Amino acid sequence: GIFAFAGGAIGLALAALVAMTVLIQTIPSDLDVAAEREAILSLTLGHFPLAVLEGAFAAMLAGYLARVKPELLENA
Repeated sequence: GIFAFAGGAIGLALAALVAMTVLIQTIPSDLDVAAEREAILSLTLGHFPLAVLEGAFAAMLAGYLARVKPELLENA
């Protein structure tokens, strides 16, 4: 349930933050740095609603597996 949600949501959010960090750190100086930074931040913020959806999907999947084949989750 909640741990599956957290795993899915946090995984996507961390991936978005790492990508944002790498992209911001490697903006070429011949581009408009302020505009590029604003675009990267906007795209990163757009990934946080997706993180909620990813967490919900992971929680639903874990719930489904717990009902139909619980032995898959015994040691988890």
